[in-house]
Amino acid sequence: MGLSRDQFKGMGKSQPSQKGVYLTPGMYEVEIVTVLYKYLREGGEALIVEGNVTKSSNAEHPIGAKRTVWYKGMKYKESAFGEMRLFVYSVLGLTNEEVKKKLLLDNDPEVEKLLYEACENGAFNGQTLGVEVTEAVNPNSGKKYLKQRFFSSGS
Repeated sequence: MGLSRDQFKGMGKSQPSQKGVYLTPGMYEVEIVTVLYKYLREGGEALIVEGNVTKSSNAEHPIGAKRTVWYKGMKYKESAFGEMRLFVYSVLGLTNEEVKKKLLLDNDPEVEKLLYEACENGAFNGQTLGVEVTEAVNPNSGKKYLKQRFFSSGS
C-alpha cells in the first residue's frame, strides 16, 4: 500500500507537543491557570499544574510569566497521592494546624472530589498559591530534582 493524503489528514490543525518551563529554586506566588491529569507517551500518568507568576524571588521567572508549577508523576501512586492531598489543602488555604488534623483522618473523600473537579472543570483556576521550590538529591540514585512545598498564599 502506498502513501495517501489521508495519512496526514488533520495535521493542519495540530500543535507541536509542549514541554513546560518549570519553576526553579525560589519563593513564588502563582495564580493557577489549569490543573491537568494527563496520560503521557513517556512516563505514564501525571498531574500537571500550570500557573501565572504573581510574585517571584527568582529573576528567571518574572511576574506575569506562565510556568509549569508542578509535575507530579504517578509512578509511585501512594506517595504521589499524599503530596496531591497536601496540594489540595494548600489551595483551600488551610493552616498548618488544620492540615495536621486532616492528615489524621484515615480517609478524606472530599479531597478526591476536589482534585477531580479541578482537573475536569477548572475548579482551582484563578486560585492563588504560595510555592517554595528547592533542589534536593535522591539518596538512592544521587540525581538532583526540584521539590515543591505549597502553602496558602496568605500564610
